[in-house]
Amino acid sequence: PQDAIDVQLIKDAVSNGITHIDTAEVYGDNHTEELVGQALEGIQRNLVFLASKAQKGHHTKHLLTKSLDNSLKRLKTNYLDLYYLHRYTPETPLKETAAALNVALKQGKIRNVGVCNFSASHVNELQNYLDAPIFANQVHYNLAFREPELSGLISHAEEKGYFIIAW
Repeated sequence: PQDAIDVQLIKDAVSNGITHIDTAEVYGDNHTEELVGQALEGIQRNLVFLASKAQKGHHTKHLLTKSLDNSLKRLKTNYLDLYYLHRYTPETPLKETAAALNVALKQGKIRNVGVCNFSASHVNELQNYLDAPIFANQVHYNLAFREPELSGLISHAEEKGYFIIAW
């Protein structure tokens, strides 16, 4: 019963003008993507800007490709408007991660690359290896938590031309 309610809430949100849905493979241990996929069935795909995230630890070329394909399957779509790296993963070289993202961009599985909680230096490093500009950095930012301003991340985003999206 709760799944049906959740699916209907998403459908209602879209029919009332919500156009951006942000999810991740870790949300609800994959189940949230499944619910979003069910809710978007029968809705024109181009009416929704759909974003999801590869969890930390899934940033190797093999695991990122597998995570993306699994997300696409759960979301019942053949592309994402925005695919984020959920957190910086120091164990995986950004060059390797970028290689997988570049393939996904070329294949049309993703239209834009995003990052979450990346420092300016990590954004710069990843950008050096990407074939497309970084679209967004989703960070902890609100009226009480101003660290992105204090650290210079907001200025960096303005200078480099990517969005800051608050979580």
